[in-house]
Amino acid sequence: MTRNRIATAIAMFLMLTMTIAMVAFPTVQAQTLPSFLLINVAPNPIGVGQAAEVNAFLSKPPITASLGGTGDMYTGITVEVTKPDGTKQTLGPFTSDATGGTYTTFTPNAVGNYTFKATYRGLHREGWSYP
Repeated sequence: MTRNRIATAIAMFLMLTMTIAMVAFPTVQAQTLPSFLLINVAPNPIGVGQAAEVNAFLSKPPITASLGGTGDMYTGITVEVTKPDGTKQTLGPFTSDATGGTYTTFTPNAVGNYTFKATYRGLHREGWSYP
């Protein structure tokens, strides 16, 4: 009779353990998060002949990138600058670093509003305007 009680106790313990594991560790489902292309130009305002830092970056780092600079990086990032006279200048194309970003400088040569637009494979982001 004692063996039956021990076997029953072990079986109950194992069933309880499995039940707790199913409740404590719920199923996780993968989610797809959208990517965003961001742009930052600073300082603002800036004077003619002074260099501005232009930083374009994606909201997610490249999946296979590592901080050592190996793996796949985002390539083909461009920045379109619209000058006060309406002419456009393209900066790039650039390749990202392991964090998903890239930077360059831009020096305005005339007073007025400059508009910056970053582009990467269908993602567009309009940013900073220089008054």
